[in-house]
Amino acid sequence: MPARFAASIEQLFHMNATDAATLATDLYQRSVRGYNRSLNAQLEALGHAPTFRLQNKAELQRLRAQAVEVARGIAETYNENLAAQVDRIVESEGRRGLNRRTLARRLADWDRERAKWKTEQIQRTESARIATQATQAFAANSRLDARFVLVPAASTDDDANDQAARSGRLLEADDPALTEIPAHPGERHSAVLALGAGETLDAAWLGG
Repeated sequence: MPARFAASIEQLFHMNATDAATLATDLYQRSVRGYNRSLNAQLEALGHAPTFRLQNKAELQRLRAQAVEVARGIAETYNENLAAQVDRIVESEGRRGLNRRTLARRLADWDRERAKWKTEQIQRTESARIATQATQAFAANSRLDARFVLVPAASTDDDANDQAARSGRLLEADDPALTEIPAHPGERHSAVLALGAGETLDAAWLGG
């Protein structure tokens, strides 16, 4: 198969600027929902009415810009992986024995299998990021001398060691570790407020 034919098939799967923009919009919407869900769950656990709804314009703009950046990174990674997969298929099949239909079918299979685990990994990573950022922003706007504690999402066998090593870790508000969440793709930890005896949470920050 001539290289130009392989390139034309690769372009059928390529993530372009429009694809990245569509993904950014979806990530932004999910971020806002996750932000509200994270804080409302924590408010409810602390005895407050779960009525938080993010309205702060600066924070919404930050979430939108972050979604665009994350989507751009996802698209770039996907396209790099796609190009590498094309090279692997061409090498394994041999140029003479490979036709467009076979290459397209092999790439479709690869894309489908990749999506099964990659989608879940992205969801975990972004959920951890948003939950932690929401907690930090709320604490910063609640006149609370806050500390945070790392908590895991639902555990699975493959990350049991990571869970055991990091769960329950207490972090001060200026701890650099807070800015490192997600620490890796598929991150399962996020930070929630750790209230000491007698501390109360001001639930009045609704933005503006």
